[in-house]
Amino acid sequence: LSKMGPLSIPALLGVINDKDREVRRLALLALGNALLQSPPARRDFAVVQAVSRALPRMMDRLLDESDEVRLQATFAIGAIGPAAKDAIPALLKLVADDDPQVSFAAAQAIKTISEETYDLLIHSWETRKN
Repeated sequence: LSKMGPLSIPALLGVINDKDREVRRLALLALGNALLQSPPARRDFAVVQAVSRALPRMMDRLLDESDEVRLQATFAIGAIGPAAKDAIPALLKLVADDDPQVSFAAAQAIKTISEETYDLLIHSWETRKN
């Protein structure tokens, strides 16, 4: 499905809340890959609408009990780019996730969404070190 690019978004959204952890993980992975095939600057109106409808569902997966699902949700949200600014508060919480991969991915997603927020996050970390 991810090879279909943004056209696959509705189908993938249909399974990101599946009860099977692996189905959720793979759907989010494919969703992230589909979004990467259509960078924010080249997205047409239909893709922008699909992405805006997708964000709340993807944000729900940031709270998933599975580290792998949280990781893929973070990746997919980061692939949205600046239009995912509503996810920043949830991503900031994930920076402190017990899983270091999820924590790192959350910081990277924040950087992709808002360079300014990422810079403030780094400054905060550096201030705590000193």
